[in-house]
Amino acid sequence: MATVVDALGALPDTSDFGSAGPAKAAQNGVFEEANRVNTGLILERCGVEHDDKFARCPGCNEPGALLCAQGGLKCLHARCAGAGPDGFPGFRSNVDLVAEHEGLSPRQAAERICEWFGRKYTRPVSVLARGASPGFEWARPFPLDDHRGGAPFPVQALGAIFREWVEAEAVATQTPPDLAAVVALATLSACVAKKFEVEIRPGWREPLNTYWLVALEPGNRKSSVFRDAVRPLHDFEQGLAEELRAPVQAALVGREIKQRELKKAIDVAARTGAPTDRQQAAELAIEFERERVPVIPRLVVDDVTPERLAAMLAEQGGRLALLSAEGGLFEVVGGRYSDGVPNLDVLLKSHPGDDLRVDRVGRGPVHVRHPALTLGVAVQPDVIRELARKPVFRGSGLLARFFYSLPESTVGRRDACPPSVTEVVTERYHQLCTALLRIDGTQVDGELVPVVVTFSSAACRRMERFSRELEPRLGPGGELAPICDWANKLAGGIARIAAVLHLAEAAGHSGYSGYSGRENESQIEEDTVERAIVIGAYLLTHAQAAFALMGTDPELENARQLLSWIRSFKLSRFTKRDAWQATRGRFKKAVELDPPLLLLVQHGYLAEEVQADRQRQGRKPSPGFKVNPYTHNSQNTHNG
Repeated sequence: MATVVDALGALPDTSDFGSAGPAKAAQNGVFEEANRVNTGLILERCGVEHDDKFARCPGCNEPGALLCAQGGLKCLHARCAGAGPDGFPGFRSNVDLVAEHEGLSPRQAAERICEWFGRKYTRPVSVLARGASPGFEWARPFPLDDHRGGAPFPVQALGAIFREWVEAEAVATQTPPDLAAVVALATLSACVAKKFEVEIRPGWREPLNTYWLVALEPGNRKSSVFRDAVRPLHDFEQGLAEELRAPVQAALVGREIKQRELKKAIDVAARTGAPTDRQQAAELAIEFERERVPVIPRLVVDDVTPERLAAMLAEQGGRLALLSAEGGLFEVVGGRYSDGVPNLDVLLKSHPGDDLRVDRVGRGPVHVRHPALTLGVAVQPDVIRELARKPVFRGSGLLARFFYSLPESTVGRRDACPPSVTEVVTERYHQLCTALLRIDGTQVDGELVPVVVTFSSAACRRMERFSRELEPRLGPGGELAPICDWANKLAGGIARIAAVLHLAEAAGHSGYSGYSGRENESQIEEDTVERAIVIGAYLLTHAQAAFALMGTDPELENARQLLSWIRSFKLSRFTKRDAWQATRGRFKKAVELDPPLLLLVQHGYLAEEVQADRQRQGRKPSPGFKVNPYTHNSQNTHNG
């Protein structure tokens, strides 16, 4: 998203506004968190037309309202001049936009935004939703691991060619755009991996291979999307194989002839013992060892063991993509074929590009310099839940290397006869991938050496600002502390995405066939980094949902423990003091119950009782909670 132009001057601190005006919001963080969300994502969620810089103002319905980097938009039209806080006419915060669009109060709008984008905020239990008022009817609660309301994929952050294919594919297959976007990003990453690296600043470089994991229930047409997205790789691979088929056969014949000559020379030398015959045999042995048969190129694999994957990486010069609509990868690396012993080295070392050495009994050693493996896999949500059962996955850092996407299924809302992707859109996407695949890369002593693309000074400053804003959220007690291993890699992941977007746009602007890779000499600009950060914000909310599914979020685990206590005693009502007395082994202080109680209220398991105004002095009564009767229904016990 573009930032506000300098001519407008500084915008207000949007954390101060619960609605348009300078009144301070309650000191509970809900407005601050809501107004920190990227405004482009808010507008997309509300269906408001916009591009990277301007939007249609929901107040006056005129185009040309300027998007702010965070917090809202500013309309320059006369009709809106009276709106906004003092000194900032026409300014509407994120909360204002959602309140107007959804017909909500400012507080409800702020809470809705935080729910949509997985933003956490501190709120005392005393101000929780008053759901137990007379006449209130209970609804079925959402499971604690329900990830609905996560950020939608920001397709506006993709390049034009890329975006039109993703949107058309999503319509044609009636799947969430997230699926097509994630698989296509993995495909583009595979096109440029090992050929390029990105340098954010001197001393900080990242390879361009990426790991992606998307979770959807069966019946969501994952295979169709994978087939369409990965087709350019398969087509290009087939073309290379056809070109090399004759040279490979000729090399095989030549090697066979050389082997027979060597065997004959060895027999002669053994029989005569003459020094000249021995010398000739030795020279032929050296020549035979130097004979290399070209390997049929492989760009993408599907179902493969870790051992074979390492061997294929060595054969293909350290560059390969594993793109699969099935989730068997984790079972295989988890030890399905090795008596339950995990074999993670190839995945762990191929993400950062660390040298890979594999020595196995009965097999030749495998050595791969700077491997660049790209992963794109689709799994069912249950697979993500199962990942927590193998602590080695989290402890080794493997799960921290993946970008996660948990989109909402479209099953039950699909069009039975959607339009197919047009030939023009398909061809543009195919040509874009092919242009990147045609780049030969730089060879030094037979080794592929990546070309370095760099950040402009403005892009570098933007990345540094993002890193500074992220850092306080990683420490103990911070919002991202439960997933700090994943979030620590977010800045580097955003840099990889920015470089992939940059190279794809360069290929598109060059007219495809004329693209040679020299265009990468132009630096990655701030706007591209800004768009990559928007995608990073999406990935962050989905990583939080994924790790919550794995049961690694302590807040979620605390809520599950509290829910287990409620169910075990079949409670219909309790107070906060009751809960603390029953769970003091887990919660040392009563205030520690506030986050899990809030979570149970938000998911509909509880509603706080309305307390009457107190007329006498003394200790304040402990907050009371009504329990949703559906909580004790056996159908709701699965996953909380």
